[in-house]
Amino acid sequence: MKKTNINKEHRALIESVIRESPKFKGHEELIDLFCDAIYKKSYLLIDAIRDMSRLRRHLAMICDSCMEQIIKEKKKFDETQLYRQIEQNARLQDDIISVKKTPLEEKEELEQEFERHKIKQDIVNLKEEIQRSEKYDAVEMLIDPLEFCPQKRVSEHTVDKLIHIVKMISDKFPKKRYYEIFSLRYIKRYNQMEIAREMKISQVELSKRFVELIKLTRENI
Repeated sequence: MKKTNINKEHRALIESVIRESPKFKGHEELIDLFCDAIYKKSYLLIDAIRDMSRLRRHLAMICDSCMEQIIKEKKKFDETQLYRQIEQNARLQDDIISVKKTPLEEKEELEQEFERHKIKQDIVNLKEEIQRSEKYDAVEMLIDPLEFCPQKRVSEHTVDKLIHIVKMISDKFPKKRYYEIFSLRYIKRYNQMEIAREMKISQVELSKRFVELIKLTRENI
């Protein structure tokens, strides 16, 4: 498995959050897998959120989800390996003593084989699901974007400047419809579900665009 290229600062931050989790005890050998999975689901947040305490809260949520998923996957894999060993030992035993099986024994063996196959398929399905969702899962953990804009009075000049920047970004990336998102959320005060329905996009895609817009806006202020 190819390791994700994480810089030292981000790696140290993610590791510190992992080590604070109760799930880490007894699974210390999985720390590299934990770090890679959490970074893939949090790099947008790391770039977008500057408040360290807030960032750690979000990382803790992502950490809990990733660690639980990886631990479950490892448990299923270990169980599959155990079944393989039992099956191999049984075959060796059959080579030593050839005994005709009763219909009941044959039925039990078929049921066990079916269960082993089901566990293997579950692992394959889980891995495929992780690969499909890696690109977008991080944004599912995001809070409402209004938290990124504290409720306080700002000058008219600041508002005009912000609107100008958002329009400029929206013109540069028309397919993203950033200004429409900005208008629906911060002017019409729609919630995320209402915006996604209005724009006919998923809430996952909407959250991803929120993070992109926040990052691009900060870069142009």
